[in-house]
Amino acid sequence: MFTPRYHAISLVAVFLALGIGVVLGVAVGDQGIVSSASKDLEKSLRGDLNEARSRNTELRRDLSERRAFEREAYPALVGGLLPDWRIGIVAMNRLPSGYVSEVRDAVEPAGASIESVSARLSVAWTRTVASIPLASSSGSRSAGPKLRKIGPSAAVGQS
Repeated sequence: MFTPRYHAISLVAVFLALGIGVVLGVAVGDQGIVSSASKDLEKSLRGDLNEARSRNTELRRDLSERRAFEREAYPALVGGLLPDWRIGIVAMNRLPSGYVSEVRDAVEPAGASIESVSARLSVAWTRTVASIPLASSSGSRSAGPKLRKIGPSAAVGQS
């Protein structure tokens, strides 16, 4: 069937094809076919990056214009919606930095003011507040005096 001579010739043909492929690959690489494709890709990517940067600049400008409009229009839109309201902020644990000033900036143009800020409530305190009925069976509000009594315990770290 197959002789050793046939196998030897097949192996020589395989290695000869491999050698020719390597030589042609090196020749093609030296002629710049691969490097020109690389340069085309780089040029395309630079164009995409420049396009994305210009779009980013455009969006930032639009956002800045929107924020300026909101700053100017907000007082006129909310003015008088909360006349003489007193607002209290109660938070579990800590308030994020700047939170109180952001709330103040939101409610003052509407006519409200922030009266108190309380944070870091204990579990016992929250259970006490939850147990207070907000209205009596007759429909009158009965929680006010009770909440005023326990209000100071809402201060930071007290229970």
